[in-house]
Amino acid sequence: MSDIKAEISAIVVCFNEEENIQRCLESLCWCDEIVVVDSFSTDRTAEICREYTDHLIQRAWAGYRDQKAFAHSQATKGWVILVDAD
Repeated sequence: MSDIKAEISAIVVCFNEEENIQRCLESLCWCDEIVVVDSFSTDRTAEICREYTDHLIQRAWAGYRDQKAFAHSQATKGWVILVDAD
């Protein structure tokens, strides 16, 4: 039996999720890394995200597939979970 612990990145792609993002990120605090890709929200989404992670990237919306693929490429851990903010 190995004592090696798998490390997990959580990725969240969002836009104007002020109402939901805090609950979302709270639920991910057990992860080793949280990566948020925000599409230049106009509410307090980015401000709230900065309370939970230094891995906040603001990037123009490129469509669901491309935005999620970009977020995945920013994760550094061996396992990655994708979570919707809502």
